[in-house]
Amino acid sequence: MHDTGAKMLCLICRSNEWRALPVPNQHQSMATSGVLISKKLEREQCMVCGLLQKRGGDFLGHGRFYEEQYAEYYERPGSQTYDAGRYNAMADWMKAALGDEFTPSNVLDIGCGAGWQMKACQNVYKNASMEGVEPSDINAERARSAGFNIYSMRFGGGRNLSKKYDLIYANNVLQHVIDPLSFLKDIADHLSPGGRVAMVMPDASKPSNEMLWYDHNYSFRPSDLYVLSKAAGLHLHVWQPNPEDKNLLNKQLIVLTNEASASDVTFSNSYSVKDLFERRAAYFGKWQELDNVLLQRISKYNRVFNFGASMWSLLLAGYCSEYWNRVDSCLVDSEHGKCLNKTVIPTSEPTFTTGDCIVLGLNPENQAAFSERLASRATVIIKWSDQINS
Repeated sequence: MHDTGAKMLCLICRSNEWRALPVPNQHQSMATSGVLISKKLEREQCMVCGLLQKRGGDFLGHGRFYEEQYAEYYERPGSQTYDAGRYNAMADWMKAALGDEFTPSNVLDIGCGAGWQMKACQNVYKNASMEGVEPSDINAERARSAGFNIYSMRFGGGRNLSKKYDLIYANNVLQHVIDPLSFLKDIADHLSPGGRVAMVMPDASKPSNEMLWYDHNYSFRPSDLYVLSKAAGLHLHVWQPNPEDKNLLNKQLIVLTNEASASDVTFSNSYSVKDLFERRAAYFGKWQELDNVLLQRISKYNRVFNFGASMWSLLLAGYCSEYWNRVDSCLVDSEHGKCLNKTVIPTSEPTFTTGDCIVLGLNPENQAAFSERLASRATVIIKWSDQINS
């Protein structure tokens, strides 16, 4: 058992001065795989350096969550269609950051899932041999069926592979890892001379929805990654902020190398630790209030349709549970299926009346555009971007 109230030393500065953020829902939370967790999300910030983490090390990775409960991520209605742009954008971003002169002959994808990112990377490195590591047997088999060699296991922790790689990438993985420093050291051990490590992950410099996922153990800023990579014996060679691409949101990309001569990148943080905490606390407070805001906005309607079954809809289900109880079904273009306990039907299927409303269960940044698009389908379109972005 892990003591969720125990004081952990900060991964970055080794202090133990933590301060808790507001809890968005007192009874439950949501994992990125779409699994509802019957525990409240407790996050705390180091008040010396600003690292954000799950409270007390109560990490899902201590059990078999990734082996047994991550297949659902790839089963969301419409995910293969709508996520393709995101995987292609990450592959193109990595290639641009690595440079045209870098042409790896062999590539390892850590946390490869069903192989969707591997397909995108194979398109940009057509002659490279692609391999993956994936703890979920179901997802590993899906990636194998796409033609890739997959190791069914967790990476590192004494489970060494028999070869080294020119390029190792781990997109949206580091925040899930129990021990990020050991993880990076294991990556360094598998990197060929002159090889590169590329990682895309959330950027915690500003508050965003990535802080709300129960299976995100840490939220990293660029300065945190600099400290970790240096401690692992790697050099932070390239850092880039989120590109101007609507397929990506609040991400950062780092390129690491084992070459001592590489030009190292350093950072200064944008906000003081106190200011950063206040910004994060305000963001969590908005999510804490969102359930009541939505309940008020839908109160006079008989039927409530949630538009979308994406990660944003999952967050609404996890943290706005009373609103979710009022949802009749979810709307996704040309899709049928399930989103948690709700039926997913095509947007064109319902006949809307004056007693119906559509709530936009998607990225607040896109809600204005989708409100205009759906105006011809229903009289009442409910946005909540004003609550989160205010």
